[in-house]
Amino acid sequence: MRVDLHALLELVDAGCPPELAARILSPLDETTPAEGWEPGGATERATGATGAGAP
Repeated sequence: MRVDLHALLELVDAGCPPELAARILSPLDETTPAEGWEPGGATERATGATGAGAP
């Protein structure tokens, strides 16, 4: 697993347990979409998310 060490240390310094910090920073499994998310679905519309490269 590859994570940004500086970001991990910032989370730990802020009081986050190291295991949780690593989990927060780890990439999502590309083959499985996040639970409750679907392209163009209600979650995307509610958050204004439009996908990669969006402002």
